[in-house]
Amino acid sequence: MAGLFQTGVSNLQIKSGSLLVAHPAHADRNIKNHVVMITESTQSSTMGLTLNMPNPNNLADVLQDQGYDWPFDDRLYTGGYYNTRSMILLHSSEWSSTSTMQVAREWAVSSDSLMFKKLENYNAPIDFRLFVGCAGWQPHELAAELKGKSPQWLVVPNPSRRVIMADADDQWTLAVMECSHNAVDSWL
Repeated sequence: MAGLFQTGVSNLQIKSGSLLVAHPAHADRNIKNHVVMITESTQSSTMGLTLNMPNPNNLADVLQDQGYDWPFDDRLYTGGYYNTRSMILLHSSEWSSTSTMQVAREWAVSSDSLMFKKLENYNAPIDFRLFVGCAGWQPHELAAELKGKSPQWLVVPNPSRRVIMADADDQWTLAVMECSHNAVDSWL
């Protein structure tokens, strides 16, 4: 199984928009079944959002506590354990706010008060998820997790919209399947 899922990551700086998918055979228990979208990757750090870790707090209650009337029936997700007081919106790129940063051709992130006002008024992107916190690595940390005989992560360089917006309970399985299809396609 390890041979099928080797990603052959030659450049350890993973590009924004890629997915890190917890390796089915090697991931340690702290990241088991995690799917992380990389939102920023530089020589000094890599940041991302764990897509499939629902937050136990009710999104409408959290935003109501901040003075917003949340009109959507969406879950709040825990993006990771850095900047846990920050709220980050991962969304389709046709929409923007004052702090929007492009992640990939189809995806962007925003984190400002205007985005909440826009959403409150039903000015919403086609696809979005709201996160508290984010995941992060220093270059040597991510390199260690990607290399060796027991890599912690598989890499999906161009994930499908289906995987990114999948239900959290199904997301890891769909991401592993997409990774395996990509690996087989690259051999053919």
